[in-house]
Amino acid sequence: MTSLADDILVAARTSLDSAGSFALATYGARIWNEEVQYRRDGVDILCAMPLGSQSLANIRLNPRVSFSCVDPRARLLVQGSGIARIVPCGGTEVRVRPYRYAVSRLKADNRSSSIIEKRGKAWLVDNRNPATAATPTGLVGRIGYWLRAMRAVSFPLSLLPVCLGTAAALVEGSFDLLVFLLALLGGVAAHAGINLVSDYNDFMRGIDTTDVLSSHPGALVDELIPPQKILTAAFLMFALAALSGAFLALKAGVVVLLLGSAGILAGSLYTARPVGYKYRGLGEIFIFLLTGPLMVIGAFVVQTGHVDVFSALVSLPLGILVASVTFANNLRDQEDDESSGIVTLPMRIPARMAKTFFLTLTALPYLIVGAIVAAFPFAFPLLLVLVSLPVAGQVAVPVWRTGHAPEEIRQAAARLRLPLRCIKLHSAFSLALVVGCLVTGFLRL
Repeated sequence: MTSLADDILVAARTSLDSAGSFALATYGARIWNEEVQYRRDGVDILCAMPLGSQSLANIRLNPRVSFSCVDPRARLLVQGSGIARIVPCGGTEVRVRPYRYAVSRLKADNRSSSIIEKRGKAWLVDNRNPATAATPTGLVGRIGYWLRAMRAVSFPLSLLPVCLGTAAALVEGSFDLLVFLLALLGGVAAHAGINLVSDYNDFMRGIDTTDVLSSHPGALVDELIPPQKILTAAFLMFALAALSGAFLALKAGVVVLLLGSAGILAGSLYTARPVGYKYRGLGEIFIFLLTGPLMVIGAFVVQTGHVDVFSALVSLPLGILVASVTFANNLRDQEDDESSGIVTLPMRIPARMAKTFFLTLTALPYLIVGAIVAAFPFAFPLLLVLVSLPVAGQVAVPVWRTGHAPEEIRQAAARLRLPLRCIKLHSAFSLALVVGCLVTGFLRL
């Protein structure tokens, strides 16, 4: 028995086969609409474009397109949205992969549409009204909406490095509550801004859609809010981080502004043109630097006014664990990333090496803490991180038991929800490390 979504999909594709051409709307330097000849190729639509057309120029800037055609025999209007990629050979053919169809019957008294969207691997009916769904109601609803848009679930990745840098400063006997709160505010605001910019860029590049495994379901991916609003919110978060940094600079000097500016710039370039180092297989390296040494040492500097070897060493495990979260995301998303034309680190190295590299990222933080305690015996409370070993086992053991074939590793990362497990390991390890630093500081008072 077929579902309603299957029936709508068949009707849409049958009408497309019958029409042979449709009006294609593209959104780049200027909105453009033109009649385009096409042919269906499985789930995709191959469109012939004249060389130098405005549509080609627009697609290079923004791969999101809309199309519509009329099937006079079935008296159906078919509209759709999709991601367009220019076929490398020749450069005048475009492959459109639809992720939304709307089918309407051409009747004077009834123009209501049946809408389906691709969610993961399945087509589902989705007739929500964007006009009402886009606006959250009430203060609590609005706060919850924006926290979700900022991916607040990932905020521990910036909160804990600031806490660790502050705890490391306490080992030297330095602590200022106001400075700590300002550093915390600045770090989280910068993190929120970077998340918003990353989602904006992924959306505008056509990487995040309703059918992509790694999409963050929400108003932007569902196209219920203009992307510019997300970008405006990002700039507001960056302004808040800058304001916090300006107050901190009064105590710790210009070096704080330099560290903060470097962090925001590097974080924004994670997905922004023309750099977009996430798409060049360099994401893990920069994420390690940003969420490890930069944030931990920055929090240490605003408390003490200088950098030392101890604070630099304790920053390394946190950066490595956040890099493991990024690597786990990229392991899971290899198929989607490849179809989007981007390259991540797991795609650059053999599958067996990728598995070994991930397991190394999981184990290395414990070895570094052991080395720190060996070099600084007074810091033996840092061994409290061993309480997080059961969480590490939940991350490492299932991956260890997985085969070495690329598809096996990808499916395991998705099935195990590996990025979420890595976040839990980061939180457990980091909290134990912060407590270890606090105990070390109190023992040295």
